[in-house]
Amino acid sequence: MEDATILPDFLVRGITYLLPKSQDCQDPSKYRPITCLCTIYKIYTACIAEQIYKHLDTNKLLTEEQKGFIRNCQSCKEQLIINSAILEQAHKNKRNMYIAYSDCRKAFDSVPHSWLIHVLQIYKLNPQIINLLQHLMKKWITTLQVKVKNHRIMSDTIRIQRGIYQGDSLSPL
Repeated sequence: MEDATILPDFLVRGITYLLPKSQDCQDPSKYRPITCLCTIYKIYTACIAEQIYKHLDTNKLLTEEQKGFIRNCQSCKEQLIINSAILEQAHKNKRNMYIAYSDCRKAFDSVPHSWLIHVLQIYKLNPQIINLLQHLMKKWITTLQVKVKNHRIMSDTIRIQRGIYQGDSLSPL
């Protein structure tokens, strides 16, 4: 990780396939994007994610409330069981209960890269990892590909300016 600028561009290039969710192919919101990434890149970011996870775990930076990326945890399933038990106790003891749920819709593709880097700095991650991720993010690109009738149509190259590739090992962290 001495010089992240020497990483080849092909590592960070994705191809995003637009798969129709329904027969209504005129509406862009009716497509589900699936981005395929280079296997070497996915292995590389899995190694980086492992280092980030160790840092977060060692420094007790992982919160109980957000279980989506905590290892050996059933995440949603576990939270639903806990909620069910709490509701059952409230009902049994005739207590009022108020619950609020929050869903960060589109979180993976909406956060500016500068914010992601800033959070890594706040959590005092290894500067070499932060530097590497900054350089990777600057190079992230994809092309869109959609099949219309029997023809594949590809877009020009699109620079990823916000968020993280969904499916990347880094995205849960």
